[in-house]
Amino acid sequence: MGASTLGTYALSNRGSCYFFKKGNQPNLDIPFTNPEGRQTYRRVVGYATQADGSRRYWHFGIQARPLFAPSFAYVVSTHVIFTTDGATPWPSHRKMHSARRRQCKTWFNPEWRDRLLATLHWLSQGSAGLCLPAGANAFIQVSVTPEQFESDISYADPPTRKQRTLIPELEAETFTMEDEESEDTEQEDDELEERGENDNENEGYS
Repeated sequence: MGASTLGTYALSNRGSCYFFKKGNQPNLDIPFTNPEGRQTYRRVVGYATQADGSRRYWHFGIQARPLFAPSFAYVVSTHVIFTTDGATPWPSHRKMHSARRRQCKTWFNPEWRDRLLATLHWLSQGSAGLCLPAGANAFIQVSVTPEQFESDISYADPPTRKQRTLIPELEAETFTMEDEESEDTEQEDDELEERGENDNENEGYS
């Protein structure tokens, strides 16, 4: 990843993640084949228009590291980076954390999964695996398809919008309080930004 055209962002745990930069277009879509065998695509660079008319760019990024216990594996975690110019990450971790909550609040498991698969497809240039140099003439091949399994344990899906209207007390308890807390936290973040109090110890959230 370091030899590619991806940008680099330093995380607070002394690690780094790599993200897609904005090219000639404000958006970047990557085509790939999903686990069901269907050709599709996912956006890895996009933007949101601010109140003043400016653009806030978001960039999908990943961090990779080996895992030795409880089994040998190659762990890839996901991140979202924000820029104003499409290339330079914001220096404020607090501002980036606040923007991440706003931008990614509607990203659910399929969106995160498919963006990860699209990124691995791009890194492997369409091959079935990634070849990691392990010596002069030795390579470790890692599959670009994550391990898949079917769990015997599930969870109850939250009620749909239509169901919530039929249960007003559930909506008041579960959703209104969360929204109020989110709004209070975002207002607090904005006030800290205005005073210049940047939290540089926040970890890059995945």
